[in-house]
Amino acid sequence: ISCMWDIRVPVGHYIRLRFHKFSLEASTGCVFDAVHVRAFRQVWETVAVLCGQDTPHRLVVKSDSVRILFKSDRTVTSIGFKITYTTIKSLCMVQPKKCDRTTPQKRFLPSLPATHGSCSSEIIGRQGQIFLPSTGPYSCQIKIKSRAGRKVILVVRNMVMGVTEMCQQERFEISDANGKPVDGGRILCGDLKGHIIRTGERLVKITIVTVGERSHVDLSFFTSF
Repeated sequence: ISCMWDIRVPVGHYIRLRFHKFSLEASTGCVFDAVHVRAFRQVWETVAVLCGQDTPHRLVVKSDSVRILFKSDRTVTSIGFKITYTTIKSLCMVQPKKCDRTTPQKRFLPSLPATHGSCSSEIIGRQGQIFLPSTGPYSCQIKIKSRAGRKVILVVRNMVMGVTEMCQQERFEISDANGKPVDGGRILCGDLKGHIIRTGERLVKITIVTVGERSHVDLSFFTSF
């Protein structure tokens, strides 16, 4: 079994993990069942490899991007684990008196198992982030729904896709509740950074299709009147 979750928080924040439950097969070097915690600092770096029951109650990762990998050989079963996270401003690490209180996060960001396949998610809220790592191919449909009277604004922070005529192989497409294209009906592919899309819609559907393992999408959204 191999599963993966990616956590992304705003720039300038760190991620604090809290281990509520943790019980996996114990082994020297955690070679059988293990949870790997990685931080993105230009490249993915391993912060901790955990197994057994001897784990820290909390773990602060000095990065705004964390990847949690769980690997199991299925030979020994145990309780498993429960991990939640909060964000903490990086300033708190050096000047605790000047930082704001931490902000609890209700759930993991939409995440995907490490195996290839399809994904779907529905997000209801005022703001959030979606991160599809470069472990595709994927065929995803994600719905974002805002409260009455508010409109969804998307920010493509970083997108890397292959370029083909009419974006036939890999694509990023946005439509409204009725399936009608928004953003002028454009279908996006290639490399994009900092691209803002004012959808003018309360509910939008995002379709993301990738065929290569290099492709990835880092997207945030918020709503406004």
